[in-house]
Amino acid sequence: MRTLLGAVAVLAMAGTSAATAADMPLKAPAPVVEAWTWTGFYVGLNAGGFWGHGDQGFYIDDSLGRYYTFGAGQPANIAQVMYVGNQTLRNSGFTGGAQIGYNYQTGPWVLGWEADLNWFNPDETSTRQSLLPPPAVTNTGARVPFTISDSTSADWLATFRIRAGIHPFNNLMIYGTAGGAVANVNLTSSYADGTTCPPQISCALRANVSTTQDAWGFAGGAGFEWMFMRGWSFKAEYLFVSLKTSDVAVVAMPTGGVIPAACPPGVGNPGFCSIFHYRPQFFENILRVGVNYHFDWAGPVVARY
Repeated sequence: MRTLLGAVAVLAMAGTSAATAADMPLKAPAPVVEAWTWTGFYVGLNAGGFWGHGDQGFYIDDSLGRYYTFGAGQPANIAQVMYVGNQTLRNSGFTGGAQIGYNYQTGPWVLGWEADLNWFNPDETSTRQSLLPPPAVTNTGARVPFTISDSTSADWLATFRIRAGIHPFNNLMIYGTAGGAVANVNLTSSYADGTTCPPQISCALRANVSTTQDAWGFAGGAGFEWMFMRGWSFKAEYLFVSLKTSDVAVVAMPTGGVIPAACPPGVGNPGFCSIFHYRPQFFENILRVGVNYHFDWAGPVVARY
């Protein structure tokens, strides 16, 4: 009898424990931590503005004593014409285009590359007038005037850059960037003076150049990018771009007086001409914003602890 009562008591206690355990709340699930990743390819659009300046890279080749047009005082003439011909041209405008790139994230660091192609037109026109220094004079004894007109423009700008950044927060990246740049650049320039002959043995020097070529250089800057929703990010950045073209030479010929048979001068030919050289260069600041879509975006990556 006592054995039976003991067994019943044990079963009752077991049932009570099971019921109590069933009534206890379940353990809360492990917290979910979202770890964003920047790894993968992306494409996007950008728009902004630029401001800067350019110059013509103008100089006169006097290595063989060219620039005979004005008789005495050649060094002073050359210096004055080159000074006026190299005045800085300020420019500003709109830029916009598209970019493609790739990021690789390791820990808090993000490394990658980006290439972009943008509309870019540093358009500027300038006309300057000045006087040649004595002893260059007209047949009336007056100072000799001259005029230089320049026009610069471009069609597009492309950059190819490395990006290196850090993300202090999961969806924010701060980066620096540097690489190469190329732009399609147009230059038109003309020179005309008002010399008369006599007393000059040649007169009315004229030069005209029109060139379109690719200008190569450097692009570098910094910015930030913010992942504001799945697969989409907003960026803002500043770039400094330096561009330079190849040298272009043109023969400046007198339109009256002693006309040379050939240029440059040779045996039996004094060569009353000048060789004008142009190498346009630009220094531009670009501030722009953009939106990127990340194809291989795998985030947020869910990590359970």
